[in-house]
Amino acid sequence: VIDEPIYSKKPRHDSLSNDGMNVYNQFREVYWLDAVCHQSGNSPEQRLFRDILMRLRDGESTIDNWRILATRFDNSSTTENNQFMDAIHITSRKVDVHEINLAKLKSLNAPIARVRAVHTGGNDASKADSDTAKGLEAQLLLSKGVRVMLRANLSVETGLVNGSVGTIDDILFQENQGPPSLPIAVLVEFDNYNGPAIISTKGNKVVPITPIRRFWETKTVACSRLQIPLTFAYKV
Repeated sequence: VIDEPIYSKKPRHDSLSNDGMNVYNQFREVYWLDAVCHQSGNSPEQRLFRDILMRLRDGESTIDNWRILATRFDNSSTTENNQFMDAIHITSRKVDVHEINLAKLKSLNAPIARVRAVHTGGNDASKADSDTAKGLEAQLLLSKGVRVMLRANLSVETGLVNGSVGTIDDILFQENQGPPSLPIAVLVEFDNYNGPAIISTKGNKVVPITPIRRFWETKTVACSRLQIPLTFAYKV
């Protein structure tokens, strides 16, 4: 994620990227997938939605397709809407992401810890956005009970992967330290985790997420950011 595509011909700066490019160059066969498999079911509504996805993929959407989707804009019942209260919302603007996530955080009515990343590389590093810093935020707002998303592959075998969602159980700092210093760990109860865990004082099965460091380069300086690899999981 956030790395150069394996088919890119730009010069590589690390051995892993070079290995990926070498593997890609060994491909000798191409397979065309022409069936939408992420939408299953055979009800009339499911078949209709699958047809809309196919047309959308091929750039052949029609006004009738739009009218069908438009019936879902504001007409869902309260009961149905409530089923998606905790679902992740997707938006095209980062400002909307920030506003919704901040509103959700405030609604918890709990203390909020503002923690700042540790940088090398001066202003080039501290002012870089999370995309440049490979998923790490320059500043995090953390609170017990907030829904978060993991931004790193920590243990693929047990389900701790980029995109895993969970709830913060506790935030641990070094003795005599607190915000804005980095926590030594954030204890998270993940929704789909199947590995060893700590049982918290609340009886939850939690995993300690510790700071990680990401590296990148600008035209003038090598940069790094040390931060907890988490972000809000209400809107992305």
